[in-house]
Amino acid sequence: MPTLIDQLRDRSFRVVTAIELMLPLPEDEIELRIELLESFSQPGQFRARLWRLEFYRLQSTFPQNQGQPSHEPSDEVILKEFESYENPLRTPMTFSSVDDALSYLLAHLANWLREQLGIVLTSGAAESND
Repeated sequence: MPTLIDQLRDRSFRVVTAIELMLPLPEDEIELRIELLESFSQPGQFRARLWRLEFYRLQSTFPQNQGQPSHEPSDEVILKEFESYENPLRTPMTFSSVDDALSYLLAHLANWLREQLGIVLTSGAAESND
């Protein structure tokens, strides 16, 4: 009978690579982090998480001095799921290598940029098909 640890391992994925990339948009630029995960129990099964790096201004509420926060607000980078993009590797898929899985995801992202936003990436810049 499998132990609880074995059962947890069978449900686990480990991050095998993470990349960050800048998507130059016509009027802005967004920074993404892509994490590619591989199944412990089924090598070759990959899934991915896409995060958008966002800046938020945070104000702590503790400690306080006479009912006011004692510290100044701080600007922090927070990873937020990149919900605008329908991730094809949200559920696991089989690939022969990490590079194949990453190439598939990047090709899908490039197609999404072109089809949904009309953006074609060129050497370091983005062009709109408007």
